[in-house]
Amino acid sequence: LGVLIWVYTCMGLSGFVYPAVWTYVAIAKFDWAASQVGLSLAVYGAIYVICQTVMVPFVLPRLGERRTIWIALCVEIVALIGFAFAPSGFWVYFWISFAVFTGLQDPALMKIMTERVGKDAQGELQGGLASLGAIVLAIAPLLYTQLFYLFEGGLAGIEFAGAPFLASAGFSALGLILFLSRRRVTGPA
Repeated sequence: LGVLIWVYTCMGLSGFVYPAVWTYVAIAKFDWAASQVGLSLAVYGAIYVICQTVMVPFVLPRLGERRTIWIALCVEIVALIGFAFAPSGFWVYFWISFAVFTGLQDPALMKIMTERVGKDAQGELQGGLASLGAIVLAIAPLLYTQLFYLFEGGLAGIEFAGAPFLASAGFSALGLILFLSRRRVTGPA
């Protein structure tokens, strides 16, 4: 589970960029009003729900967990880079449409990890992952808001409000590299 835990951590750090700085980036880059930010979040949420309810049961059995994870991570990397460099609100919605694929990786990774532990350790695994998720949830807003602060105002030497999304793409890329480089194991450890 060691490498998979790191993949899970990277995916968590990557995914929390949205609640951490979406509003800040949208206002800084596109001068959006609160209603525009709210609409974009609603569209993202709707697409994510579609992914979880429609795409997961359709895609996972056809592609398998491993292929689903690396495809979803690749799509997520491209979409996050797209968000970082989006020149207008139109492009935000274009990249949001790719979010339908990014919601596939969590269920697929959970399935792989639950297969690695015995039935008597499932609760420990889920508890450990919940704890790790809470730690990631505490770290991500600190990380992404500070990156936004440093780059949006030019304190880092350049003005780039999309820097948090680029960092998030880096976490996804690290997760992908770790996932693809791990030793494949089957059955409980």
